[in-house]
Amino acid sequence: MSRIETIATTETQSMGEYAKLIEANKLDNAPILTLGGTGKMRKQWVTVLDERTRFNHVMADGQIQFLTVPFQVGGDKMMAPGDSSMGASVGNFINCRCTIFYIYPRDEETA
Repeated sequence: MSRIETIATTETQSMGEYAKLIEANKLDNAPILTLGGTGKMRKQWVTVLDERTRFNHVMADGQIQFLTVPFQVGGDKMMAPGDSSMGASVGNFINCRCTIFYIYPRDEETA
């Protein structure tokens, strides 16, 4: 993959996941981009499990947090896959193919 393709893929993934997080926050009526987990909706890290997946992301797979609480990924804090806003290392966000599954309180009640 060329450097241009790597940058494009990384930025597209990051913005897509961030947009989903903002929309989930709106649905949850939680304060956007603040820590504390005051809303009821939660998020789950979902990893593509194949031979290309980095160890830190395999370990993060299935991790559940409130929307406003960062995931812990290999010692880095990440609000979503591809997020570098909290100082995540390049090795944790470049070419990330992970996504977030959102858990609504009513989903847990019916499970």
